[in-house]
Amino acid sequence: MRWVFRIVITLIILAVIVVAGLFLIPTDKIARIAEDQFEKNAGRALSIGGMCRHRYSHALIRASRCCWMRLSVG
Repeated sequence: MRWVFRIVITLIILAVIVVAGLFLIPTDKIARIAEDQFEKNAGRALSIGGMCRHRYSHALIRASRCCWMRLSVG
């Protein structure tokens, strides 16, 4: 019974660490990664500018309120 309790506590601590880590990711970095992935997959340049912030909703984490500056076809 002690081992079950220790395993449960360990899983809870790991979950807290993962959630806390998500709060530490800068939204600008997420926007740059999204730009790079879009350019890689679509072959078009994309710029994301303006104020980006995290939005946490229903365990779905996404950057929202970004201003999509420029999408150039090329």
